[in-house]
Amino acid sequence: VKPGDEDEAWRQIVENYGDRPRVDDDDSDGAVAHLEDRPPTDLDSAVRPIPTPEPEPEPEPFDPGRLWAEAEAFVPPPVAPFPLAEPRRLAAWLGLFGVPVIYLLAIVAGVGFPGLVDLVLLAWMVGGFGYLVWTMPPRPHDPWDDGSRI
Repeated sequence: VKPGDEDEAWRQIVENYGDRPRVDDDDSDGAVAHLEDRPPTDLDSAVRPIPTPEPEPEPEPFDPGRLWAEAEAFVPPPVAPFPLAEPRRLAAWLGLFGVPVIYLLAIVAGVGFPGLVDLVLLAWMVGGFGYLVWTMPPRPHDPWDDGSRI
């Protein structure tokens, strides 16, 4: 086959698929002599028995009662206590969500606040939001940590 004739090479491969390759007699003597000169290795002298596969065990029959018994025996681990935030962060969260709830309850009850109380509540809400934004980390500690826990 010529170096640039790929179609002819593929045709010969397809025609000879499954045939044993033919080796010229003059080349085979050199190949056999080369193998005979080689010292024997552990793999050549070792006779390895072919392992027989073990039969697979018979599958257990389906028993729904066993599944219910296993489900009833399961006891989940105790739940970890809910951690409280540090006091400044907790005050900021209460200001951010507590002040609108206070105003909503005051509107429903028909109660009005004096101007100074309105100003303090508004400052608490805006200050809490500002504190939470200011103390946010600029980027995650671990870039591969998405925050999920198991």
